[in-house]
Amino acid sequence: MKELFRFTKGERIASLILLILTLLGIGLLFWIKRDRVVSPGNFRRFDSLVRTVVPEKDILQETPDSSENKIFPVNIHKEKEQDVSLSTRDPNKMTKTDWQQLDLSRHLIRTIIHYREAGGKFRKKEDLKKIYGMSDSCYNRIAGFLEVPLLWNHTEDTVTSSERRKINRVSQDIYFAYPQQKLEINQADSVDFSRLHGISPKMALRIIRYRTLLGGYVKKNQLLEVYGLNEKTFLNIKDHIEIDTSLIRKINVNRCMEKTLAGHPYLSPYEAKAIVFYRSQYKYIDSLDVLLKNNVIPVETFRKIRPYLQVQEK
Repeated sequence: MKELFRFTKGERIASLILLILTLLGIGLLFWIKRDRVVSPGNFRRFDSLVRTVVPEKDILQETPDSSENKIFPVNIHKEKEQDVSLSTRDPNKMTKTDWQQLDLSRHLIRTIIHYREAGGKFRKKEDLKKIYGMSDSCYNRIAGFLEVPLLWNHTEDTVTSSERRKINRVSQDIYFAYPQQKLEINQADSVDFSRLHGISPKMALRIIRYRTLLGGYVKKNQLLEVYGLNEKTFLNIKDHIEIDTSLIRKINVNRCMEKTLAGHPYLSPYEAKAIVFYRSQYKYIDSLDVLLKNNVIPVETFRKIRPYLQVQEK
């Protein structure tokens, strides 16, 4: 058995040489593979050398537009920008295809479109930063392709006060959903309200919630009772709205529960209890005026709540 594993001196030298050659071959393969991975630093040195010989415009023309060349430190964005063909540069009007050309994600495009459909508007292109999912890097990449008309840029320092007033007048007509028709506020939805100048989607929901509590609006100035809606906004929209009082939801004082009366914004729990107590004493309320004549509720409260009450017919 020992004879099988015994090597002569020449065989040992040959084995050693073969092992050394094998290790050198493996090392050479690793070295060649590493040398093929070009670092950005190598590209910078190569680019500086090329620019001394070839003009930059020739480099831009000869550089292929492929994913492998994205790390090449020449300005290939100029070439890419020429390939983007948008139907409009206004983010308030850009289509889904336009956003796709700017290489935005499907989720972000859907968020932008839903925001606009709900009545949201971009008065300056920086407003896009407020969109959920729009990172600073993404905005900086597409900002150069966007342009919002000066009409909506109310923060420009170059706009004079007279020009600003003109802008506000024109903006009411453009943002209003029905330029030739007033908005009936007792049946309008949140999208309709959001199209009124100065009414945000959040404010539109507040207007609708308060309308539900009231049973409908009977006067335009009731909008001032909505939380957050100031007089300036009211003055901007009052000429663009109208009220159909036939849509008012009234409460029958001869059948309603105390809880129903107390849930109305114009009646306190004490006043609701007083009305129900008066009804129990007289069995039937034949006229709403008796509530005032018999001091069941105060004069101011009666004036406000009367349009929302009715008596049961015999």
